[in-house]
Formats: sequence, C-alpha cells, structure tokens
Amino acid sequence: MKDPELRDNPPAPPGFVSGLHPRMPYDSQIHVNDMAHPDVHEVFREMRALVDEYPDRYTVGEITDHDLGVWASYYGDGDELHMPFNFTLMHEPWDAAAYRRAVEAVEAVVPDRSWPNYVLGNHDVTRIATRAGSPRRARVAMMLLLTLRGTPTMYYGDEIGMVQAPIPEDRIQDPWALREPGQGRDGCRTPMLWSSEGGDHGFGSEGPWLPFGPLAGVTGVADQAADPRSMLSLTKALLALRRAEPALHRGSFRVHDDEPSGCFAYRRREGEDVFLVALNFTSDPVDLDPGGAGTVVVSTEMDREGEAVSGSLRLRPDEGVVVRRR
Repeated sequence: MKDPELRDNPPAPPGFVSGLHPRMPYDSQIHVNDMAHPDVHEVFREMRALVDEYPDRYTVGEITDHDLGVWASYYGDGDELHMPFNFTLMHEPWDAAAYRRAVEAVEAVVPDRSWPNYVLGNHDVTRIATRAGSPRRARVAMMLLLTLRGTPTMYYGDEIGMVQAPIPEDRIQDPWALREPGQGRDGCRTPMLWSSEGGDHGFGSEGPWLPFGPLAGVTGVADQAADPRSMLSLTKALLALRRAEPALHRGSFRVHDDEPSGCFAYRRREGEDVFLVALNFTSDPVDLDPGGAGTVVVSTEMDREGEAVSGSLRLRPDEGVVVRRR
C-alpha cells in the first residue's frame, strides 16, 4: 500500500545506502511513500481472515525491513502473516557474536503468540557455503538453521554444500547483471548437482540453463546419499532429530551462559528434555563448559555420536555439536 496522497519519496542524503539495493537508483530515495503504508496491515488482516476459513493453510510474506520492530509488526496480533520471512542472518558476517546478537534481537521482538523463523540462503544472496568461508562452516550453518527456535527455510543446494559459481559473460541470465555488470545473482542459482558423474550431472545431454558451480569439495546428491558422513547425511540427521524431539521443534530457547569467544551456544528445552547446541565459528579449537553431563547426538563431522560429555566439551575448528543433557 502506498501513501494515499501519492506524495513523492524524499531524496536520500549523500552516501545513503539502504542495504537492500546498493549502487542502484533505488537508493536515491527514502522509501516512505511508495510502500509499506500502515494501510497494508488491514489488507493482511483481510487476507488472513480468508485463509483461516480453510484448514491447514499457512501464510508466508517476503517482508524486507531492517527494522525488526517494523518486521515483527507483520505478525499483527496473531491475525496477519503466520511467517514474515526473517532475512536477518543472511546479512551478518560469519561471526559468533554477530549471529548471537541477531538471534537475540529476533527473539526480543517476535510477539508472544507468534513463532520466529530463519533463512540462511535464497536466490538473491551469495551461497552460505561461500559466505561462511568453507564447507566445514557450511555444516555449522546448517546445524544452526535446524536447531534454532523457529521455522527454518532451506535454499536448494545448501543441503549438499553448494558454493557460489562464477558465471561467464555469455551465460548470464539475470537481467540485473545484464544491466549492471558484476551485480548479478546467477552465481547462487546454478543447477542442483544431482550426480557427480558425467558432464551433465543428471540434466541430460542438452544441459541446464546455467553452468554448474565449482565442484571442489562438493559432490552430487547421489554420492552424498551413499556417504554417511556427507553434508546431505548431516542435513537429514538434523531434520530427523528435529522432528523426533519436541525440545527442538517447539521448545524454548536460551543462550548458554558460559560460551567462549568465537562460540555461539544455546539450550532448547521442552519439559525435562534439554539439548545444548554448541557452534564453533572459528578455525581454532575451543573448550566449553556444558553445564552438566550429557551425550553427543549429532556432530557436524558425523563422527562423535554417543560420546559422553561431562565437565568440558571440546569443539574442533569449525565444528558444531548437539548434546542431549542428562
């Protein structure tokens, strides 16, 4: 909804960058009159009222606003969107403290009767495996996404650790890149690597619409499905654990009190069931006080399941673990 009086947007001050569309004419204005007028909330309430007449329906909105208070307003009083997409983490540096601040900020503004959500990748941003800096860190990111309190949204290819791809000039598809060289998004939109064999990776002799991304350290779905320690196997293990454990799919969230520098750790609880999630964002080992005894149920390296935890928990470089507390 726009300003009912159709007033112009005010010009942006020199050097203003919205964070949404850098280097584009969009940033020449402050967008207060051409979008998100308060009348839009009445429209969402009308849409929600209609949707609620049907069973098992769920509304998702692509709400892009860096002010989390404004973003959270789209939940309404439980009568607007079930899930306004939360893109906060996609714009944070790979840093434990930054991620912790972002998660705590979201937890602080989500209304009591609503449910948070998180997104780490989509068709507009650099692949999380590339942003984080390594395949091992991509595993840590997946553990984060699937253990936070909230609905996760996973971008295709992230479950096998696909990385950002360079696109030759003659293969560019994105209209943005065709207008402004270097600004395209095709690098995160490359075809799914279904197979590691042959040059077509499961797409047939004609090939797909974009070239395949770099294959260094990334194998296709078929190979990863057969490897019990692959990124795909980790993703499936985390999803299975999430579904099986109420503490992980509906439990409370609390930041762990004694997390060392470079580590983001938190607890998920439902009744007497407690899980500790500890994520090492650094390339150095860290030692963490788990706050009690427990057992490792999943490690990002898929090699520590069943390991007993007591007075100290060592995280290897770029490693995450889920511990069932006793």
